[in-house]
Parts: sequence; structure tokens; C-alpha cells
Amino acid sequence: MRFRSQRHFLIIISCLCFSIFTAVRLNAAAVSAADKPELLFRLAGSNTVGGRLAPALVMEYLRDLGAQNVHVVPSHIENEVRILGSQYGNDGSQSIAVDISAHGSSTGFKWLNAGRADIAMSSRAIKQSEVKLLERFGDMNSFDNEHVIAIDGLAIIVHPDNSLNELSKPILKRIFSGEIDNWRQLGGDDRAITLYARDDNSGTWDTFRSLVLGKKTALASGASRYESNAELSAQVEADRGGIGFVPLAAVAGSKLLAVSDRQTRAMKPERINVATEDYPLARRLYLYSKSNIDNPHVDDFLSFVLSEKGQSIVENIGFISQNIIAVEQQADSSAPAEYLQLTQQSKRLSVNFYFSPASAVLDNKGQRDLLRLEGYFASSDGKQRVSLVGFSDVRSKSSLEKVLAKHRALMVKNKLIGKVENIEPVMSLGAFMPIANNGDVVAKMKNGRVEVWVSSVPSSN
Repeated sequence: MRFRSQRHFLIIISCLCFSIFTAVRLNAAAVSAADKPELLFRLAGSNTVGGRLAPALVMEYLRDLGAQNVHVVPSHIENEVRILGSQYGNDGSQSIAVDISAHGSSTGFKWLNAGRADIAMSSRAIKQSEVKLLERFGDMNSFDNEHVIAIDGLAIIVHPDNSLNELSKPILKRIFSGEIDNWRQLGGDDRAITLYARDDNSGTWDTFRSLVLGKKTALASGASRYESNAELSAQVEADRGGIGFVPLAAVAGSKLLAVSDRQTRAMKPERINVATEDYPLARRLYLYSKSNIDNPHVDDFLSFVLSEKGQSIVENIGFISQNIIAVEQQADSSAPAEYLQLTQQSKRLSVNFYFSPASAVLDNKGQRDLLRLEGYFASSDGKQRVSLVGFSDVRSKSSLEKVLAKHRALMVKNKLIGKVENIEPVMSLGAFMPIANNGDVVAKMKNGRVEVWVSSVPSSN
């Protein structure tokens, strides 16, 4: 009898322990589920975009959603972070998060394809092979899928004590291919040139290879390669023989050189030169998104990035925003008299209009810039006069160049009529003042552009 009582007692105790253990586990699971953040979306790709710019944009976006205590949570994986914030409501607090993985532009498209990312970050335009890969998600070259979020000038940097001030693209090609290997060959000190370059996954590298080396020239085998812009810049700053290329935001303490192309003047990546993409190594920074995605936060975030507030963050980080400003800029003394007079009496706006390849249609950025331009003039109350100046690439006859340049300017003017007041008759300068090498079939398309200048409307008094 006593044995049976002890056995019953042990069974009861076991049941109680099991019940308590189960309750604890269920409660812990509930607490864990409540604490698990809601992942709004994921960005992957370019280190140029994902290093500092994307985190800054995401943090401000979360604050706009009402999140508090927004902060960066580092990952154990290099170049990956989580942006975390807390939203408070009637049901208590809920953590929200956005993940950023910055391993190079090409990885962004691969992760988008694999379902590991919702937005691809890229420091170059998408390649045709990537468009094909992602075609089930929509046309990645379209206005709805391709989003230019900033303009960057690929900066050529050297040690602060280097005596050189400018280099041409052809000379840069000879340097980075290893053909020129001592600064003495360029009029500098007798010191070996040390090359620093981004790694193969980098959009910065893709841009440099495309704009400087070309398809047939390889990077010198002795070049040091880096995934991080900051690390590359630090190495150049510490190496008297060093030369490298980084985004503007990563120049740090290195010396910045002016760059020229064939038939163009040397210029540094100053704001107006980069914003208008006149600078020979100017490039666009992109976000790419899928069509018909069932995630409202993706569209909301993209709208925020392209807004005036989002573009101010772009500027604060060190890139060139697309918010339009007016700047005084002197023209070359060899310019036609009418253009010289215009530049002396007007200010240039920080936007050029470019067109899709082999097309008379504005490219995606140009279409968005039309909207920005309308907003800019809406705040001027009709007190500014607008002048549009068209340019073309080199053609067989100068008369044809003038016609093409005028046609481009008229295209922009027609888009603005009814939305912008006081538009002057367009000016056509043909192939004058190229900003890209007319000997390069692809590069010369950049010469087909339209500048925008503004001046005050004379008082009626």
C-alpha cells in the first residue's frame, strides 16, 4: 500500500513538473515572438551605396515611420548591418528592422534573383545579362524599376605630398595597366607607383574598368584589391607612391586629382561638374526594385530616397544630390558670343538632360529631373527666365550637329511648356565643348545633352 502511494505521489509530481516546464517554454516562445523584429525589407549590393549612404537613408526613413531608438546593429559578417528601431502603439512596442548587405553591385542582382533581397544597390547601371536574369520581375531598365538615387564622381586619389594635380584618362589607363610604373615618367618624384583598386564584385571597379581601362586592357597584376572604399583610401593616404580610385565620399585625407578626357578640359569632381555629369568620371548610383512587389515599404522607401529630404541626406553623406541649385559658371573663352553672354548674365542649374541610347527619349533620370525642375520653378513665382542649350556629339557635318542639338533642346522645352514660365528660344551649340571622347562610340553619346540656365526676369517698373 505504501509502495503504491509513493508511486502515485511520484506520478503527480512528474505531471506537475511537466506542466510547469511546458508553460515556461510556451511563455518563453511567446516572449521571443513578441521581441522578434518585423523585417520591413532587405537591401543588398554596392559597398559604395551600402557603406554609409543606405544606412543613413534607412535610419531616417524609420524615424519618419515614427520609430524611436533607431540604431545600427553590426553583424558578425563584414559589410552587413541591421537597422533597428521601435514603434510604440496601444498594444505595446514592436521592433522593426531593415537588413543591409554590401558586398558589391553584382551581388545585389544575384540576391534579388535568389529572393534574398528586395532592393538591389548598384554603383553602375544594370548589365544586359542581369536584365535578362531578372526579367520575370519586370523590365529593370524601366522608369518603375530603375531609380537613380545620387550622382558620384569617381575620385582619383594619390598621397597628399604627390606633386601632380591632374591626369588624363589615357594616362590613367597606362598607369593602371602597369605601362607607366614610376611617377618620374609623369614629371613627379623618382618613386615606384603603387596601384590600389576595388575588388571584382564592386560596381566602383566596373565603372573604372568601363570608363578608364576599357574591355581590352587588364588591370596590372600587382594592384592591391579591396572590398572596402575606406580601407583603400587609407592605404593610398599612407603610401607616397600610391594611386587609387574611390567614391567622392571616401576621399578622406588623400589628394584629389583633376581628370580630363580626349578633347575635354581637366576638371575636379566639384558639385556642379558632378551633378551635371560633365566630370569625365561622373557616375550614377542606383537602386533597383521588382515590379508588383507586395510590400508597400519598398515603394515608400524609394519615394523617400528620391524626395528632397532623402536627397539632402545624400548630400550630407558626401555624394551629390539631385536637388536642383543654381551656380555661377564661366564659359570657355572660345565659346560662341551668344553663349558667353548667356553665362555672364545667368546661373547654371545643376542638371543636364540626357537621352536613352540611340533615342530621342529622355532617360529615366531625365524624366524624374523634369519633375524636379517643375518644382524648382514653382517656387520662383515666374521671376526667372529659362534658357535651354542643346549640344550634340560629332557628326559628318556641323549643320547636322546644330540640328540635332536644337532638336534635343526643343524636346525638353516642349516637356516644360505649360508647367514652366518664361522659357527663352532654345540655343544650339552643336558639337562645341564636348564632355566625353567623341572617338568612343559609347562615350560620345554623353555629348548629346541639354543644359539649363536661369536669369532674373527684368522688373516691369
